[in-house]
Amino acid sequence: MGTLLINLLLLLLAFCALSVQAQKSDGYLRKNKEDTKKYIDDHTNRFLDNVFLEEENMREKAHEELSVIMTDTSSARFIVKYKSRVHMQAMHTFVLSTTKSSTSQVVMTFEDSNMEVVTMDDEEDIAVYLASGNLDYMEPDPIRFLFDTSASSSVEIAMGEEVVPYGINLVKALLVSDENIDNRKLCIIDTGYDLAHEDLPKGDITGSAYLDKIWSKDPNGHGSHVAGTITANQNGIGVVGVVRNGNLRLHIERLLRDNGSGFIYGSNLILAAQNCVKAGSNVISMSLGGIDKSQAEEDAFRDIYEIDNVLSVAASGNFGNSRCAYPACHESVVSVGAIDEDKKVALFSQRNDQVELAAPGVDVLSVESGGGYRKYSGTSMACPHVAGVAALVWSHYPDKSAREIRAALGESAEDLGDVGRDKIYGFGLVRADRAFLMLDENFTLSPTTAPTPQPPCFDSPTDYVNSRGQSCNWYEGGFLIDRCRWYGSAYANSDGITGREACCICGGGRIEYPDSTDSPTLSPIVSTDNPTLAPVDNTPSPTSEPTKTFSPTQIPTISPTSSPTTGECRDTHSKIMRTVSTTVLLLILAFGALLYFIPSQKSDKEESMRDKVIEGSFIVSYKSREHMQAMHTFLLSSSEYSKFPVVQTFESLNMEVVIIEDKEDISVYLESGNVISVEADQIVSLDNVYNHSLDNVFLEEESMRDYNALEGRFIVSYKSREHMQAMHAFLLSSSEYSKFPVVQTFESLNMEVVIIEDEEDISVYLESGKVISVEPDQIVSLGGR
Repeated sequence: MGTLLINLLLLLLAFCALSVQAQKSDGYLRKNKEDTKKYIDDHTNRFLDNVFLEEENMREKAHEELSVIMTDTSSARFIVKYKSRVHMQAMHTFVLSTTKSSTSQVVMTFEDSNMEVVTMDDEEDIAVYLASGNLDYMEPDPIRFLFDTSASSSVEIAMGEEVVPYGINLVKALLVSDENIDNRKLCIIDTGYDLAHEDLPKGDITGSAYLDKIWSKDPNGHGSHVAGTITANQNGIGVVGVVRNGNLRLHIERLLRDNGSGFIYGSNLILAAQNCVKAGSNVISMSLGGIDKSQAEEDAFRDIYEIDNVLSVAASGNFGNSRCAYPACHESVVSVGAIDEDKKVALFSQRNDQVELAAPGVDVLSVESGGGYRKYSGTSMACPHVAGVAALVWSHYPDKSAREIRAALGESAEDLGDVGRDKIYGFGLVRADRAFLMLDENFTLSPTTAPTPQPPCFDSPTDYVNSRGQSCNWYEGGFLIDRCRWYGSAYANSDGITGREACCICGGGRIEYPDSTDSPTLSPIVSTDNPTLAPVDNTPSPTSEPTKTFSPTQIPTISPTSSPTTGECRDTHSKIMRTVSTTVLLLILAFGALLYFIPSQKSDKEESMRDKVIEGSFIVSYKSREHMQAMHTFLLSSSEYSKFPVVQTFESLNMEVVIIEDKEDISVYLESGNVISVEADQIVSLDNVYNHSLDNVFLEEESMRDYNALEGRFIVSYKSREHMQAMHAFLLSSSEYSKFPVVQTFESLNMEVVIIEDEEDISVYLESGKVISVEPDQIVSLGGR
C-alpha cells in the first residue's frame, strides 16, 4: 500500500510539472506563431511585389527608350507578312496612289520572306492594310529584353591559377575533345564581346552591332560572361569554357545598349538571327526574350532550323513561373532552364512544357568585361552551357543535322526530377560525354550507361500518414518547394516515424531485393544450358535457407522442476511490476523536470537574440538597383559607410540587410529618397514552433486558395492594349461589364485580374478573339523561404 501511495505521489508531481510546461509552451507558441505569420506575410508580399515591380520597371525602361529609337513615340510598330512579293508591291502602289496622306512608314524589309516592318499612328491606316487582301497576317512587333541576372562580387583568381567552373564539370565538357571545333561556328546574340579580355579567343571572330555600336566591346558584360562559359581559353589563367582551345569560330550580334537597358524588337532579333546564318553559324545562343508571341519570329526560327540547318538555343526566362518566354518557347528553339551546383532547379527558372534541357545557371563563374571574373545567376548563364555542348559534340560529327544533334542532346541528358521529360528540367541536365557517344553510329546504350534498374521500394508502413494526416503522396507535391527537403523530418506520426523514414519519394521506405531462388533470371549460373547443375538446384541447401534449419539447443525445453509454483509466479510478477512502475514514474518525473527548465532557458536565449537583432539588423528595400548604388555612393562620399556594414544583399530584389547600431541613423536612409522601407530584421525561431508555424502556412495557403476559388479570380492576357480596350467597350455595350469586375490591371503587360464567378462566362473572353489566355490566379506560398 505504501509503495502504491509513493507511486501516485510521483505521478502527481510529474503531471504538475508537465502542466506548467504546457502553459508556458502554449504562451510561447502563440507569441511565436503570430511573429511567424507576420514574418511570412511581410516577406511573401515584399517578394511578390518585387517580382512584379521588376517586370514593370523593365517595361517602363523599355518605353523610355522609344523616344530615342523611334522618331514618333505615338507610332505603333507592326510586322506585315505579304502573300507574295507581287502583293507587297501592290500594297506599296496602293498606299502611294491614295489621296489621303498615309502615316505608315516602312522601317525594315525582309525581301526573302515577303515581309516588312511598318510604323503607323492612324487606325485608318491599319484598317487599310488589313482590308487590302494583300496580307498573310499583320501583328504588333514584339519587344525583347535582356533577361535580368543576379551578379555577385568579382572573384579573385590568383595569378597563374586556372579554375574549372562547376558548370563545366557538371556537363562533362572536359571529357570530350575539342580538337575538331574549328569546323563549327557559334553565334552569340547579346550585349557584345570584350575582344581585349585575356581569357577570350581572338581568332576567327566576326560581328555586327545595332544602333551603330561596336560588336567587339561590351560595356555591360552580359555577352562576354556568356562567351566565357562557351569558349574561355585553357591557357593557365582564369577560367575555362565548354570549348577550351580557342579555335571555335564566333559571330557576335550586339543588339542592346551599353548598359544592357531598354529593349529590341522581335524584328531586330529575326534580322540578327538571319545575320548569324549568313555568317556561317551552326549554333545560335540567345540569353534574352519577351512574353509576347510572334508568328513572324516563329516562322523565321523554324526556317533557320529546318532549312538552314542551324540549332538555336535560348534561355527559358527568369520569372520563376509557368509563363512562356520567346524565342525559347518556339518549337524550333531549344529552351534551357537553370539548376544549381546540387542539380536542383533554380527558383527563378521557368517551368513549362517547352523547357527542353537544364544546365548550370546559379553562381556561374566566367569572365567579366574589362578584365577579371565574376559569378552571375540566371537562365542566361544556363543557355551558353547547352549552346557550347551542342557545338562541341557536333564538331565530331559534322555530317549530322541540327535535328539529329538536338535529338542526341535530349536523349542523352541526365534525367532529373520526374522520370522522363518534365516541365522543370525538360529531358534533364545536358551531358557532353553522353551526347558524344549517342552520336556514334555504332553506339548503343549499355547497361552501365543507361540508368541501372533499381530494386522496388515500398513505403513503410504502406499506409503511412504523418501527424497532419498526409500520406506519402503529399510529399510529391509542392509548387516552389521540395516538401521532402523541408518537411521530411517534421510531422512524425504517433510511432515517431517521419516522412523521410517512411516514404520512398523522400529516400526512405523499404527496398526489397529479389530472392534469387524466386527469380531464376537473376541467377544465370543455374540454367537449362548447364544440365550438370540441375540436380544441385533441386536439392535444398542448408546454407541457402538457414532460417529453416534449427538446432535442438535453439528450442528450450521446460522441465517440471524448473517451473515455479503458482504462488511463486504471482509473487515474482508483482515484484517485477512494482519495480517497472517505479522506474517508469521516475523517468517521467525526470523528463518533466528537464522540459520545465531547459525550454525556459532556451526561450530566454532566443528573446535576447531577438532583442539584439532588432537593435542592430535592418532590412533596407530600395526603389531600384540604381537607387541602391546611389545610396552606396552617398555613404562612401560622406565617410558614413563604415557605420552601416552590409551583411547580406539580394540584388534581384533591390534589398540588403544592414547593421545600424543607432536607431537615429535610420533617418540617413529614410531621408535619402532612395529607399522604400527600412524595417527590423526579426529572428523567427522554428525550433519549438516548427510544426505549428508550418501548419499556419499551409492552413493559410489552403484558405487563400479556397477564397480565390470561390471568388473566381482569373488572369486575362490580351493581345495588345487596343484589344484590352476593345474588350472593355464590348462588355460595356452588352451590359455584361458589371459581371466581370476588374480588381487589378497591368497595363504595360496588357493584362488584368478579373472576377468571373461563373466559369461558363470565361467563354465570353475566349471567344472574343481579343485575349491570349485566361487562367486562374493562383496563390504562391513561399513558406519558410
